[in-house]
Amino acid sequence: ALGDTVNQGLSFGTIVGWGETDSNRDFSTTNVQVAGVDEADVVKTDGTYLYALSVREVSISTATPPDQAKRLAVIAAAGPDFTPTDLFVAGNRLAVIGAVGPARHGDLDWLESALVEGSRVRSGPTRIALYDIRDRARPALVRTVELDGRYQTARLIGDELYLVLQSPPRYRPLDTPADGAQLLPTVRDGLGASLGEPRPLVSCEAVRYLNPIVEGTFVTVANLNLAQDARPLDALVILGGDSQVYVSRTNLYLARAQANPSEGNRLRSLTQTNLYRVRLAPGPLALTGSAIVPGTTLNQFSMDEHDGYVRIATTLQGGRWGSRSSAGVYVLDGDLRQVGAVENLAPGERIFAARFLGPKGYLVTFRQIDPLFTLDLADPAAPRLVGELKVAGFSTYLHPYDDTHLIGLGENTDDPELGTQAGIKLALFDLTDFAHPVEQFSTAVASGQAITPAGKDHRAFLFDRAKNLLVIPVVSTQPTLAADATGVSRREESVRLDAYVYRLTLDNGFELKAKISHLPNGVFTERDLGDDLTGSIAVIENFILRSLYIGNSLYTFSPGRWVITDLGTYQKTGEIRLEDLAGLLEEQLASARRQSRDAKRLSDVKQVQTGFALYFNDRDAYPAVVAATNLGSEAARCLSTTSGLAAVCTGTVYLSRVPADPQSPDHEYVLQPNSGDPSTYCITFQLEGATSGYPAGKRYATHEGISTTGCMAANRTSRPSY
Repeated sequence: ALGDTVNQGLSFGTIVGWGETDSNRDFSTTNVQVAGVDEADVVKTDGTYLYALSVREVSISTATPPDQAKRLAVIAAAGPDFTPTDLFVAGNRLAVIGAVGPARHGDLDWLESALVEGSRVRSGPTRIALYDIRDRARPALVRTVELDGRYQTARLIGDELYLVLQSPPRYRPLDTPADGAQLLPTVRDGLGASLGEPRPLVSCEAVRYLNPIVEGTFVTVANLNLAQDARPLDALVILGGDSQVYVSRTNLYLARAQANPSEGNRLRSLTQTNLYRVRLAPGPLALTGSAIVPGTTLNQFSMDEHDGYVRIATTLQGGRWGSRSSAGVYVLDGDLRQVGAVENLAPGERIFAARFLGPKGYLVTFRQIDPLFTLDLADPAAPRLVGELKVAGFSTYLHPYDDTHLIGLGENTDDPELGTQAGIKLALFDLTDFAHPVEQFSTAVASGQAITPAGKDHRAFLFDRAKNLLVIPVVSTQPTLAADATGVSRREESVRLDAYVYRLTLDNGFELKAKISHLPNGVFTERDLGDDLTGSIAVIENFILRSLYIGNSLYTFSPGRWVITDLGTYQKTGEIRLEDLAGLLEEQLASARRQSRDAKRLSDVKQVQTGFALYFNDRDAYPAVVAATNLGSEAARCLSTTSGLAAVCTGTVYLSRVPADPQSPDHEYVLQPNSGDPSTYCITFQLEGATSGYPAGKRYATHEGISTTGCMAANRTSRPSY
C-alpha cells in the first residue's frame, strides 16, 4: 500500500497533509501539501480555541461547548497602516503576518476578489507581529519584525517560521551618495511593539545569483523562531523574480519561469523553469543547488520531493509563437541533475492540476475534455505513463481519498465539443487498476452559475475520511423573476453564499447533507444589496472562506462571524460575531474619500498655479484682487488676458473653468489680496489629511510653490517657469 512505502513509513494520512495522525486529536487542521509543513492561513484552531483574521483584526474565541462559544480576545491591527493577511499558531505563540501601507478605497475591491482568488497578498513592506497567548484572553505582543518586500507565502515547521518576499532594489538618485548596501532589502526587529533602526538583511557579498538570471528584483527567504525571541532573524537574498514556492520538511524550492534563451530548443519549449533549492534549518539558510527544466509550473503542487528526488510537472509551449503545447514530468536527483522524464503528454493541452503522492503522480490537462493521467515514479530513472482517463470537465485541485482513490474538484463542461465551462464539479476516481482509472462518482455542485474558492486555494477544501466529511465554500447565482413596486415582473439575480457539506463514501459517492449560509435569509437579490458600500459589506461579511471541525461540530468562517453546525443533525448550534465590518468599511470609505478630496485639491491648486504663470508671462503681473476671493465663485470662474479673473473671459484664456474646492462652500480656495505687489500671489486652502508629502492643515500656494509658512510676498527677479 502507498502508506507503507513513502516518506519513511509515515501513514498515508500523514504524508498527504492531513496532519498528525494522533488518535486523541479530533479536530481539523489547515489542508496542507506536505505533512509537518504548516501553511499560513486566515483561520487556525488547536481544538480548544478558534483564531481568525477578519479585515483589520485577529480574534481568539472559545470553541466549545458550541452553545457557549464566544469571542475571548481581539487583537487590533498592529498600527493604523498595517493590514493583516495570514496567521500561524504554534503552542502558546501566535504569528500575524501582514502588509504595511495606507488603507485605500480599492481595499474593498481587493478583499472581494481575494475571497474568490484565495490570496490576500498586498504590496508594501511586510510586518510579522508575534504574540504570547498563554493567557488567551490577554495576548501580549512580544516581538515585531518588519521586512522590505511584498509578502508571497510562509511556512511553519515546528517553531521555525519561513517567509518568501519580493522586493525591488532601494534605488536612489544618481547624485545621492550611497554604497551598495543601501540598495539591499532591510529589516527592523524589536521586542514588543518597538522597531529598531533599519539595517540591511545581508551584505552585498552575501547576495546570491545564478546565471542566466540577473533580474532587478530581490527574492528574500527569511527565517525566525517563534519560541526564541532573542534569536536573530536569518535571511537569504537572491537576485531573481517572482517564483512558485514549494516547501518540504528540509528544503524550500523557488521555481522561476522565463523565456527560453536557446533558439535551438524552440520546437521543444519557448519557456523554461529555473529551479532554486534553499536548505532550511537546522543551520543557516543556504542556496544548495539549481536546475533548468523545460516549460513552466502551474502552482506549488507542480513540485514534490520524495526519497531524495525532486519531481516537477510543467506545461511546454513549442512551435511558432507557442502554438503547440504539451505536458511533461521531470525527475531530478539530489544534485538537481535530471535523471528521468516523461514528455509529450496531452499534445495541444496544458496542465490544470497536478499531485504527487509517494511513488505515484497525477496530472489533469484540458482543452475540450479532462484527461487524468496516472504516472509510475517508483524508478526515478524510468518514470512512465501508466493510465489515462478522459471525462467531461476538468479538475483544478486533486486530493487523496485513500491509496487507491482520488478526489477531483474543478469545473463542468456543458458542451463536449467546445469544452465550455458550466459550474462546479466534484469527482471520485477509482485508481485500483492504476492503468485504467475510473470516474467512480461525480456530482454537479449548485445550479446556475457557481464558483468555489477551493478550486484555486486548497486551504478552503476540508476533507476527513474518518468522518466521511467534505466541505467547500460555494458562490452561486440564479436568475429569478420578481415583481417591482408597480407589480411588473422583472429579471434579477439572486446570490447564495454557502458551505456545501457532503458525506463521501466509496459506497454512495457524494451525498449533499447541508448548505450552510451566513446570510439571514440564505439568499439575497440585487435589491437587497442596495448601494455599493452596503453591497460590499453584505458580500464580505457573509462570504464563507473556511471550514473546520472540532469533535462533532462544523465551524464555518466568514469575516463577520463563525457559525457552528452539528454534524449529526446539521442544525445550527452556535454563532460568534466578529468584526463590525459596516463601521470599519464606512470608516475606510470616509478615509478614502478624504484622500480623494485632498488629491483633487493639490491637483486643482497646481492647475491654477500653471494658469497664473502663463498669465504672468504675458502680462508681467499676476491676477490681482482687492479683497479675498473664492476661486471658482461667480467672480472668479475663468482667467484670461483681457478680463483677468472674471465670470466671463475674453482674449487669451488660460483657465476656462477655475476649479473650486470639492467641499465648496464649506471649504474654499481663497486668493488673497497681493497688497499692490503684482509679482506675487497667495492662495490659501485646507488639506484634511497628509497627502503627497504635505501635512494636514492650512496650506499656502504662492509663485514659489506650496508651503505651510503663510503668504510671503516676494519680488520676482525672473519670469516664472511652468
